[in-house]
Amino acid sequence: MRLGLKNLHRFNERHYAARFLQGDGIEIGACHLPLRVDKTICRVKYIDKLTARQIKKLFPELEGHRIVEADIICDVIKSPLPFAENSLYFVIANHLLEHCPNPLKVFKEFYRVLKNFGVLYLSLPDKRYTFDRKRSVTPLSHLIKDFDNNITNIDELHLVDHLEKADKIKIPKDLKKRKKLFKYHLNRSIHVHAWTYKEMVEFISYMIEKKGTCLDLLELYLPKGVRNEVIFVLQKRADLKAAEAINKFKSDLIKLEERESIQQNILPVSWRLRWVFGPVSKIIGDVLRRGIRRNKPQKCKKKNHYGGVKKTINEKRVEEKSD
Repeated sequence: MRLGLKNLHRFNERHYAARFLQGDGIEIGACHLPLRVDKTICRVKYIDKLTARQIKKLFPELEGHRIVEADIICDVIKSPLPFAENSLYFVIANHLLEHCPNPLKVFKEFYRVLKNFGVLYLSLPDKRYTFDRKRSVTPLSHLIKDFDNNITNIDELHLVDHLEKADKIKIPKDLKKRKKLFKYHLNRSIHVHAWTYKEMVEFISYMIEKKGTCLDLLELYLPKGVRNEVIFVLQKRADLKAAEAINKFKSDLIKLEERESIQQNILPVSWRLRWVFGPVSKIIGDVLRRGIRRNKPQKCKKKNHYGGVKKTINEKRVEEKSD
């Protein structure tokens, strides 16, 4: 796909990044926004902790949306994925890790089930462009502590932080109301953690360098005012040592960041040109089309009942005037 000024504003990064996916794989937490993949080469199983009916009941705002029915019911926060090691060609996790109290553990689980050269399609919201913008970033040290302590539950501090700064809900002092509010939002799921692109890179780099999850960076898309997310497409490389993998990851990261910085500068220009010239070109086109219709001779090339050629409307008018 060409990325010129003409079509950069409508370039769908999610779908284009999915070109690396093929074979048997899974998507976790697709809900009403499953990733569009090429079904001729991809066979996807959907995993969620709730059925489609339960999701509709818990999220009434999704009324009218098509909810993906899960093939496997599994809460990845509390349970390992029901797949053997090195068994899947791809794992899709869009806007999932920020909901996990122990994202390092879940990330390692993705790596476990992937075959060598399998692909992890990972997208995460950058807090600067979402309702999390007023929240503090979760530092890597906090994630490491949660991983070491094998945390599986969302604590009250994270919950209160999300409700007050993201949802802008005042926490009631009454214990019964407070308990009811907490239970409702825990069932719906919250953003336990908030990151910018910088913290995401630190997170992945740490997993490659310290936890033996050797990965190649195949593709990277940064927020550009069109989307609020960062997309990483990573490939499992169990054949590499940690030192080799981290050096290659950093090298590929620099190249892709340079490309993204160029596109970030181009995109605002392309949008301004579209806003200015889009309506003008539409008006000119309408005027030209009206003029063409007005001046176009209305001919009728079909033959009449007697085999003769039908006369044009203009020719009939001339004959009537002469009579």
